[in-house]
Amino acid sequence: MKKKCPCCGFYTIDSDDEVITDICEVCFWQYDITAHEQHERSIGPNGISLDEAKANYKKYGACKREFADKKFVRKPLNEELSSKREKAGVKYMQRWEELAYAREDGIAEGEHMRLVSQICKKMKMNQSLEKIAEDLVEEVSVIEPIYNMAKNYAPNYDPEKVFKQMSFEFTGG
Repeated sequence: MKKKCPCCGFYTIDSDDEVITDICEVCFWQYDITAHEQHERSIGPNGISLDEAKANYKKYGACKREFADKKFVRKPLNEELSSKREKAGVKYMQRWEELAYAREDGIAEGEHMRLVSQICKKMKMNQSLEKIAEDLVEEVSVIEPIYNMAKNYAPNYDPEKVFKQMSFEFTGG
C-alpha cells in the first residue's frame, strides 16, 4: 500500500519502511520523516521546508518552481487519489485549465477581429497603410498583411470575410 506524499497529498510513496527516501513523481518531494515532523523548518534533502513545498505545489505544480518542468513532475494517476472528491477535484481543475486556454484564445481572436474591422473601416475612407497604422498606434508590419488581404475585398472591405480568409491561410485550412 502506498503512503500519502506530505507535499502534494497524493498516494505516491512506495515504501513501508520507517526511513523512506522515495521521491514523489507528482510533486518531486523527497520523502523525509524529519522534514515532515518539523514542517516549518528547511532541513533535509529537499532544501526547503515542507510548508514552502506545499505552497509551491499549489502555485507551480511542484515542490520547487524549478521542478515544475514536465520532466520532473506529472499529474496524479487515478489510483493515487484518495477519494471520489479528490478525483472530481482533479477533473474539475483539468476542465478549468482547458476553459482558461479556450478563453485566452477567444480573447485573442476577438482582438484580432476588432483590428481587422478597424482597418477595413479606414480603408473604406481611402486611408493609406501608413495613416491607418499611425491612427491605430500599430507598426506598419502589423497592419500590412491585413491591409493587403482586405484589398481583395474592395470596395466593401467586409471585415468578416477578411478575417475568415486570414484565419484560413494562417491555419493552412
